[in-house]
Amino acid sequence: MQRSSTDCRKQALLAALKTSRFVIATACESAGVGRRTFYYWMDTDADFKRAVEDTQEEATDYVESKLMQCIDSGKERSIIFYLKTKGRKRGYQERGDSDNGILERDEMSLFGNSALKAVASRYSLDELMNVPDPDDLLGV
Repeated sequence: MQRSSTDCRKQALLAALKTSRFVIATACESAGVGRRTFYYWMDTDADFKRAVEDTQEEATDYVESKLMQCIDSGKERSIIFYLKTKGRKRGYQERGDSDNGILERDEMSLFGNSALKAVASRYSLDELMNVPDPDDLLGV
């Protein structure tokens, strides 16, 4: 059985979603499909929606693998991000009443007497928040 023109356009869009790393506007433009059409297909075609969701999961897996590479290389910003998002159940979160905004676990600083705490004590919060790459302060 021959596939319809719409099915071919859907397949082209799914392929474009993969190459664009799930940037919908870019994928739609690349595949020649309007954004409204994309969302219409999402609302009316369960198979297409499932395929899009699978593609989105692949993109998330890719980004998570890059995050883990950063963590493996000791990028403390990545470690903090991971713990703030995935470690919340264990108490890793930013304390709202903290003067310096350092990630803390319960009552103890996550990094104890580490280089991060030492750097934080030498700079104001404004200075720390405006550094393009905080890892530069740590020599990482």
